[in-house]
Amino acid sequence: MDVDLSKYPKLSPEQLGHLRHFHNLASQIDGEWNHMGSQEPCQEFLDAYRYQLATMAYGTAVAHYHHQPILRSVYKPLMRRLIHKMLLRAVWGYWFNTSVGGTIIPLAYLMPFS
Repeated sequence: MDVDLSKYPKLSPEQLGHLRHFHNLASQIDGEWNHMGSQEPCQEFLDAYRYQLATMAYGTAVAHYHHQPILRSVYKPLMRRLIHKMLLRAVWGYWFNTSVGGTIIPLAYLMPFS
């Protein structure tokens, strides 16, 4: 399979640096969130782990698709590590806590005319 690599733009040093930073963050042991800068307890803010990890996954996917599509062996392990991090309770626990919190509204209040 011949691929014309000249039609794909190269990554800049800054872009490569971001990918390396993503790799470093995703390679931390489970439960370590160094350099992630979240305000923790229940992760309600925009710097929550789920948003940071999702943005890293988007950036990784875009770099792979638009710049280096032939380098699957480089991007696949990084995406797997990012997904693994997304599956940690510290990341997805927010949704569980949100779904069980608050007051229960009786159905009669939601649909008063039915």
